Amino acid sequence: MVGNRHLKMRVYGDGVSCSSIWFNRGDYAQNVEGVRLDIAFTPQINYWNGSSNIQLKVRDIAAASSD
Repeated sequence: MVGNRHLKMRVYGDGVSCSSIWFNRGDYAQNVEGVRLDIAFTPQINYWNGSSNIQLKVRDIAAASSD
């Protein structure tokens, strides 16, 4: 969580992990921990506190299909 409003997560897929943020969806924090998800996102560069890193800006999340 970032404050009470934004959901910041570390997401994993295909052996890679990345930081992600979903603005104004802090209410989802209890629903996503440890759950397989399909995530629609836009990659972006996050500039903060004098450094930069790749971050996924989440657009939508749904439960992953079981296949």
